Amino acid sequence: MAFVGGYVWFSVPYTMSEKEHERYAELFDEEEEEEEEGGDDVGQSISGWKETPEARVLQAELAGFDKEDITIEVKNYKVLVIKGNTTHKKQRGPVQAMFMRQITLPDDVKPKEMSASVEDGVLIIKAPKSPPKPAKRLAITN
Repeated sequence: MAFVGGYVWFSVPYTMSEKEHERYAELFDEEEEEEEEGGDDVGQSISGWKETPEARVLQAELAGFDKEDITIEVKNYKVLVIKGNTTHKKQRGPVQAMFMRQITLPDDVKPKEMSASVEDGVLIIKAPKSPPKPAKRLAITN
């Protein structure tokens, strides 16, 4: 029972026919297939920056996406933007999958020298490190 807009609404138990049960089972099977092929969590499995002596490395799983479906940009030398957009044909019609992730670049990388590759459905972004900058001593005046 729910009170909405001055009215009381009651839930009435409903029994589905065998045909309706079959249709719902088909719908849920299709939703499970979409999740397996890269549903709502596509692009969310992005690792944090891993560090090597020469570079920082970021990895992202791209289940359901080809490398042609992915765009990578660096904005203002500070933010890495990864976008994916693809369409899969299903029995009920085309299904579009999209994602966008923005990741702050570490201060010690060279954005102009970054590279990207795809290996076994995993996007790998390498950002070479800059040499450490020496500390600058400030003189104290008056």
